[in-house]
Amino acid sequence: HHAKSNLGEIVITLITFAIVFVLGVVLTCGLGAFLISPLAIIALERFYNSHRENIIAAADAAGVPRLV
Repeated sequence: HHAKSNLGEIVITLITFAIVFVLGVVLTCGLGAFLISPLAIIALERFYNSHRENIIAAADAAGVPRLV
């Protein structure tokens, strides 16, 4: 439910990652993947942390069980 309600922001984030990753890999003959991959993981973690409460609330509303 959270992803459906924030589809625009998620799509823009993923397209931005794809463009940066492709440019970094192509322009550096593949070496950019070693720099961009950790940065992408950090950026996705920050995105998750900024939306964490909404994601958990949507999961609770849908009845998704939590791992303890």
